[in-house]
Amino acid sequence: MSAEVARITATTPDGQTNQVPIQDGFFITRSVQVDGPEPTGKNMISDWTRSKASVLRFYDGSGRLLKTATAG
Repeated sequence: MSAEVARITATTPDGQTNQVPIQDGFFITRSVQVDGPEPTGKNMISDWTRSKASVLRFYDGSGRLLKTATAG
């Protein structure tokens, strides 16, 4: 992880946002699958899997968003 990252948040599919601790340049986050509607459509499995993942946001020391990524 870049030394520029000062804060990380994880937003769950149900909208809860939590701070992710950073220690010695590393972070660990976990997610719990919440059952939702069955997948449908052409890309159903990949869309369904993505909809269950937390969204990670990485910020610098001044609070500027550096990157957004999907956990998983």
